[in-house]
Amino acid sequence: MKRVVLIFVPMVMLLVACHKEKTLSYDEQLQKDIGIIDMYLSDNHITAEQDASGLRYVITVPGTGNKPSATSKITIQFIGRLLSNHEIFDQTTKPVTVNLTDEIPGWIIAFPLIPKGSRATLYVPSGLAFGSAGAAGAVPPNANLIYEVELIDDDVKLQNDIAAIDKYLADSAIVAVHDPSGIRYVITTLGTGTKPTLTNLVSFKYAGKLLINNHVFSQPTNVVSYPMNSLMEGLQIGLQFLPSGSKATFYIPSGLAYAANGTDDQVIPPDANLIFDIELISVQ
Repeated sequence: MKRVVLIFVPMVMLLVACHKEKTLSYDEQLQKDIGIIDMYLSDNHITAEQDASGLRYVITVPGTGNKPSATSKITIQFIGRLLSNHEIFDQTTKPVTVNLTDEIPGWIIAFPLIPKGSRATLYVPSGLAFGSAGAAGAVPPNANLIYEVELIDDDVKLQNDIAAIDKYLADSAIVAVHDPSGIRYVITTLGTGTKPTLTNLVSFKYAGKLLINNHVFSQPTNVVSYPMNSLMEGLQIGLQFLPSGSKATFYIPSGLAYAANGTDDQVIPPDANLIFDIELISVQ
């Protein structure tokens, strides 16, 4: 009996080992995913563009705007589904603005291929999405994804915002410097210190207002300090014009501020153009 047991146990272990799924390398998993996606497209008679990365995409409604870069801030609406069963794991209820550099590789690859104003469907291999880790229980490991996306033409929105700001300035008889980014600014006191760069820590006093009604939404009594690269894009651009010790007023289009998101508490509504009165105290 002892000999039978000694033979039987290894056989059980062998059977278990045979059923254990092999862990694939990134390239092996990618090739597997591409095969699954391409089979899905074929079975559903979908003709998609094929990117060398493994991404597949279909532009369902072509836009006429510029294509963003891989480092752009974009405004989108989307629905995210699992390719395997079409279950929705994430979606927006209104347009949101995101930095592409913060997003999954599939988005960083896909959106520079799509003109603003377009609607498209993206078929994303797991390695260009959430990989073998999955995401917060909503996306399983090695899950291929489908994203139905609308890339908002925020270039048109920027031009409308600039027009609203320029009208405000003209109506108020304010002569401001026009920056190509879309911000407008007036330096009321020119300091003599160092101008900040994106790598600096800046200390300043400010009052933030809504352009539409001059409502003050924030005015700390103390000096605040922030890394330049953590500030909204409009202030990152504007503060670089100021030597420390300067006072200035910035007029910032919504897309360079809180864009379509606004703030969670709605103190700053979506698509709000802003005014900032700034005193730049120091640059470190």
